Amino acid sequence: MFTGIVQGTAKVVEIEIADAGRLVIGFSDASSSVRIGDSVAINGVCLTAVKNEGDKVSFDVMGETLRRTNLGDLKRNSLVNYELSLKPTDRLSGHFVTGHIDETGRIERIEKTAAQTDFYITCSEKLLEEIVERGSVALDGISLTVAEVLKNGFRVAIIPHTLEVTNLKTRKTGERVNIETDIIAKYVRNFLTRIKPEEDEKKPRITEDFLKEQGFL
Repeated sequence: MFTGIVQGTAKVVEIEIADAGRLVIGFSDASSSVRIGDSVAINGVCLTAVKNEGDKVSFDVMGETLRRTNLGDLKRNSLVNYELSLKPTDRLSGHFVTGHIDETGRIERIEKTAAQTDFYITCSEKLLEEIVERGSVALDGISLTVAEVLKNGFRVAIIPHTLEVTNLKTRKTGERVNIETDIIAKYVRNFLTRIKPEEDEKKPRITEDFLKEQGFL
């Protein structure tokens, strides 16, 4: 489990695209905190550390993960976000992030002003059902607030600090980003899709009696 407050950026030292792939990341200070078997989020993807050589850490990556996330787009010297897994004593400054990517979106456009940088992200209609204005979303492992929900995606507003300390400063229009929606939104959506339809479709599915039966009232 993670918080979406990335602890820094690091460069890709080596990447092997295969069914049993390998990703090697060059770390500086953080490598001393990574033990073999630890979970580390790389661009929001939960990976297991398999080797620590001091200045670089290796991760095994399944081919499916490389295809379904933007890890497969990485090249040598690509900049990635990293976050070590959450400890029980850590502050939850962002929101709960599992490290399981829902899908990749694309950066449709980037608009920069003195106060903020707006990223317009396109995604599937299905994923939009789990994204709400002023709700949380993780992009490349970064906990962000949704500024606006659009017809074919959404907009996030990035403050200068976040832009500077993450890989967003290097991102370009057309590139893929890893998206993980809020886990609470997933449970709510799953709950609502399991509600049995009324015999009379004109009747509201969520009624006062229904809420009482489910323990909400």
